[in-house]
Amino acid sequence: MTSTLGIDLSADPRRTAACSIVWREGRPGRVDRFVVGSDDSTPLGNDELVELIREADLSGIDAPFGWPVAFVEAVRSWGDSEGWPAGTDVTALRYRVTDLRVAARRRPLSVSSDLIGVTAMRCVSILDRLGAGVDRSGLSGPAIEIYPAAALNRWGLASTGYKGRSRTEARRRLVADLLEDLAGVCEVGDAAAGLCEASDDALDSLVAALAVRARMLGLTPVPDGPDEERVARIEGWIHVPDCEIRQLSG
Repeated sequence: MTSTLGIDLSADPRRTAACSIVWREGRPGRVDRFVVGSDDSTPLGNDELVELIREADLSGIDAPFGWPVAFVEAVRSWGDSEGWPAGTDVTALRYRVTDLRVAARRRPLSVSSDLIGVTAMRCVSILDRLGAGVDRSGLSGPAIEIYPAAALNRWGLASTGYKGRSRTEARRRLVADLLEDLAGVCEVGDAAAGLCEASDDALDSLVAALAVRARMLGLTPVPDGPDEERVARIEGWIHVPDCEIRQLSG
């Protein structure tokens, strides 16, 4: 028996959610636990998230694990009064290698120039708490970087238009489609499905936990060669399933 944990991370603990799935050999997986930060009885601060990650066999966090190398070097140069590097490509400052690899599915937000940067700061503080075993490339260690929208896109499901309180009907349709595809693969249950219909945070944490399963089975693309791996260990690496949902049964 193994467990995967998906975390839809936000800078606000109340907009953070976590989903745990237990996988048993020869049987469908089962959603074991949902923790949604909007429920005042279940806070999802950094302490709680670190504990959940340590309890799981592998966890996936929907947040960047690092910043573009070119951006970090440019900011360091400016901070050291050595000037801003001339001629640096803006794309290299905005996007990591992994962002550009994933862009064919769904381009992630820029960690250096979009609002996701605040969430990334929370993410790396959690990774720092986990200690020296963290590998930002996700090739080893307790946690990997996940992008639920890209996973949904790969599985042929709606990856836009379901977020926000006014999009309940869109979430209902998406949850129904996802549950249909998960038949015989993972048992979600009525209560968990209801949470996903009510909260896009909960839904994204479920998708993240499923994407982690793909990584455990070796069904996510990894950095191509030593140079890309070296960069991924600095910037982070998004693990997007390269499989059909039915393959998650193992």
